[in-house]
Amino acid sequence: MTHLPRSPSQLVNPLARQRFIGYGTAPGGAAFVGALDAYASSISRLWCPGRRLLSSWAGNAATLRETTGSTEQTFGYGADGYLNTTAIASFLAGAGASAAAHKVIFDQKASGDDLTQTTAASQPLYVSSHSGFNNRACIHLDTVSKGMPSTLDIARPYSILVIEDDDGTPSSLRTITAYSGTSTFENNLICANRSGLSAFRGGVVSTTSTAAACVEIFTGPSSGNHAFYCNGTDITTTGTASGDWRKLAVGRAPGGSEGAITKLFAVIVFNTALSAGDVTALQAILAPASL
Repeated sequence: MTHLPRSPSQLVNPLARQRFIGYGTAPGGAAFVGALDAYASSISRLWCPGRRLLSSWAGNAATLRETTGSTEQTFGYGADGYLNTTAIASFLAGAGASAAAHKVIFDQKASGDDLTQTTAASQPLYVSSHSGFNNRACIHLDTVSKGMPSTLDIARPYSILVIEDDDGTPSSLRTITAYSGTSTFENNLICANRSGLSAFRGGVVSTTSTAAACVEIFTGPSSGNHAFYCNGTDITTTGTASGDWRKLAVGRAPGGSEGAITKLFAVIVFNTALSAGDVTALQAILAPASL
């Protein structure tokens, strides 16, 4: 099992020394340092429109569509690393709109595997501020029909980290879903507060429901059983060793019929099975109350 670096001397990779290209530098003129720079080599995908978490990423956060029409605009991060919500507010005011939806969420690992949803009715909403995430901007899956797929085939070893705040609907179904090919639904899921089943991969991994804003981490080692953590605590119910994850979708997957009703701050895929120590360290960095 891989233990990721956390010592002070390892907290910044060489790319973190670069200036924040296109958006200026961090406050005070210092080079921007991403909260997850120490984990960059172990991350395969990082989707977080509300906050820039890697200094190596100098690109945009998301493309939004105002929901009264079809006008779209792409937005980046401010010098502090957070989504430029002021620019979004101006965009909405200029369009005479009060709401926006996510068409594209850019991968901060620069893989080009950006979460994309071109069907307007399936696009998750943009929320400018959510108290569960320290009043940061986030994604809102407001119906089970909303979803955004990626194209990465996730094979062992892996971990999937999700920061979410369920809307309080215990029957909410799938925050993270799996599919294969282009539209074959796979019965794998991660979902906070799902009644009696919060994690499943070819079999039950956890039946413990979680209601508050939380960090969920689902791990699949090279061999052996999966594990599921919530806010740093191992809540694995049944050790199931079945297979890889397949392709990942946020909310409803291609070929699927159900997503979730929840708010999301970030979805991160690691190319290793995180250890209990790694889970504890990441919980301290990404705790929802201090995002």
